[in-house]
This record gives sequence, structure tokens and C-alpha cells, in this order.
Amino acid sequence: KLNGFYPGTSHIAFGMPVPWLGKRFTLTPEGGTNIFSGLGGTLARLLTHRYKHFVHESDGTVSGYNFKTLTGAGLRDPQVQVLKLDYNLPENPGIIRIIYDELVQVDPGRYLGKVYVQALPGWFLFVGFFELKAMQKVSVEPAVSIAAPAVPTMPEPVIPEAGVSALQSNAA
Repeated sequence: KLNGFYPGTSHIAFGMPVPWLGKRFTLTPEGGTNIFSGLGGTLARLLTHRYKHFVHESDGTVSGYNFKTLTGAGLRDPQVQVLKLDYNLPENPGIIRIIYDELVQVDPGRYLGKVYVQALPGWFLFVGFFELKAMQKVSVEPAVSIAAPAVPTMPEPVIPEAGVSALQSNAA
């Protein structure tokens, strides 16, 4: 189960930079949305000008094009269990509703996705890859104590009482 923001790299547009930043997943309901740079949000609005569900985030990014998630066998690799990202939702425009992604974990915190487009009912055309990486967890606990180290102290010297030798004083 993925939850939260996963930064991504696209390998779809023949190696050209894409202003897509990654995906944000939610557990309830199981699904998520795509995150775009400000420029990416502008381009997406031009491409799908009737779509009214873009959200302008406080950090300047834009989210949009929701998907639902479920697990199952891969389209081209049915022996592999994948996380399926289905964009066929009523709020998405038609050009987005035909997109279908599959995601597998390739390393801890690293995921590889395949992007398909439904060309005909039941027939999907592979169009590229994307990669997602889990965000690093930042601990608020210090790794080491920041208290000043204890300074070793010397034992107090034993001063013999008057008329008693130091040897006798230590023996007591």
C-alpha cells in the first residue's frame, strides 16, 4: 500500500523533460492523483481545458487526473502482481480516462511503472515507463545526544588527619 507523495521521473516523451513531478497516493479511498510543476499544470489545462478538478497547491504545484488503485495480474506479464492505476473515473476527461498504469516495486522504496493507453476496448498500447521513489523519512529525534559530555572527575585526595600517616588513613 502506497501512501503520500512519491516523486517521479517520466520515460515517455522520447527522453524529453516532462513537467510531471510524481504521484500522491491515498489509502482511503485507495487511489491518488498526479502532481505537476506549475508549468505542467498550465500545459495540462491547455490539453484538457474542460477538466475542473485541478488543485493549485500551496507549494506552487498542481494536482489533477485522479486514479483508483487495485492489485492484480499485469497486462503483458500476468504472472506478476502489480498495482494498477485506473484513470477511468467520471471526473477525468476522455483523453485521460483511457490511460492505465501498472506499478511494481523494484527495490525498497523504488517503483517502476508502465503506461498504457486503451486503443480499443480490451486492447492496450504500451507507451512508456515512469519511476517513483519513496520520500526519505526525516527524523525529528537527534541521532546523537546533544547534551554536553560528562567530564571525568578525579577522586578527591585523601588528606590524612593530624598525627595519622597516609597509609593508615587509606586503610580505614
